[in-house]
Amino acid sequence: MAATSFSLPTFPPFDAHADGNTGHRWKKWLGRFERLLVVMNITDKKQQRAMLLHFAGPAVDEIFDTLSDTGEAKDYDKAIEALNAYFIPH
Repeated sequence: MAATSFSLPTFPPFDAHADGNTGHRWKKWLGRFERLLVVMNITDKKQQRAMLLHFAGPAVDEIFDTLSDTGEAKDYDKAIEALNAYFIPH
């Protein structure tokens, strides 16, 4: 089986530790990321989740590992819910 080769676009990670309104910055970053998924035609939820954690960067990946109720590997929506709850506390 031949490996598929592709290159990912450059996309800035989310700075989880920057000063300022983290909730607002997270919403803006997530909106840009979701537009990237549309442009790349990534519709599979498992791929969307993997792309989210890849592009969000190591700091968000570390935070994500500490969160509960993040769903399974194919559950993009649960991952977003968990990260929203963390970055946009009510």
